Amino acid sequence: MTHPRPFRCGVLASRARSSSEWIDTVKKAEDLGYSTLVTPDHFGDQLAPIEALSTAAAVTETLRIGTLVFANVRPVRGAVRVRAWGSRPRANAPT
Repeated sequence: MTHPRPFRCGVLASRARSSSEWIDTVKKAEDLGYSTLVTPDHFGDQLAPIEALSTAAAVTETLRIGTLVFANVRPVRGAVRVRAWGSRPRANAPT
């Protein structure tokens, strides 16, 4: 019996030395057939997840994006900003 949805794989990415390297990374993930790209939000040396995932959504057609965790204790990004960002429609959101 064939399942109506094929098996899908995701990838975790959180670092890049430049914006062009990040764009290349997310495009390569899509080209390799990954369906989902997630990035964590922890303290440490990594990309800011909202900005990184916004860029990923802008430069890909089929890649779904998400986060593992939002570290809302940072004073520069609280729960209000996260909720406001999450309520914006995405151009490549699945229907």
